[in-house]
Amino acid sequence: MRGLLTGATHAQRAPLMSAIFLACYSYTGALLPNLIAGQLSHHVGTVAIAFGHGGLALLGTAIVLAFARDPGRRPDRVEPRPYRSTARRTTLMEKLPAKDTFKGPADWFTGDVYGSPIYSGTDPNRMTATLVRFTPGARTHWHRHPLGQCLHGTDGKGVVVARDGTVLVITAGETIWTPPEEEHWHGAVSGQMMAHLALLEVDDEGGSATWLEPVTDEEYAAAMAIAVAH
Repeated sequence: MRGLLTGATHAQRAPLMSAIFLACYSYTGALLPNLIAGQLSHHVGTVAIAFGHGGLALLGTAIVLAFARDPGRRPDRVEPRPYRSTARRTTLMEKLPAKDTFKGPADWFTGDVYGSPIYSGTDPNRMTATLVRFTPGARTHWHRHPLGQCLHGTDGKGVVVARDGTVLVITAGETIWTPPEEEHWHGAVSGQMMAHLALLEVDDEGGSATWLEPVTDEEYAAAMAIAVAH
């Protein structure tokens, strides 16, 4: 039997082993109805035979299980992942150097505004990110962005104002999106500083904004009247 089983492939052994198991089990199980029917006293010898065949069934099962295992197969196990030092990585993450803060030019801003460049992508990545800090009362000029702009407040309180008179208050944790080519301005309220992240993309010509005229004191005061109510 061992020669028969070991000479076959794992796929060929499976039906043969199943037949051996079923034969042993069926032969033993054929005696059980008589035992259950209360004829134990008439089959004392049969009981002994049943236990003998039960042992044979167990032995057959053990043989089946022993040969069912493919000798060429190793137990499944999770191989430990090799340690990979970050010192070997040359094309993935990198730590970028910090860039100097600049003072916003008078052609773009009213009041004192400071920008800290965070990231400026290279093609095909066109994203730019800058942390902009406004002193109380400072604001941008009217302007627009060819691909829009995302503003995310990080500190203080400010406003973002559109040409149609819409005034949105921005505080830490709040985000405002200005669509492409929408003319708007943003800045700090009169009594507080304000800081936000300015996130945008440049267009095919490398442009990110078109700067227009300064915000008048009257326009700023009208926005502050709305901001106070919030």
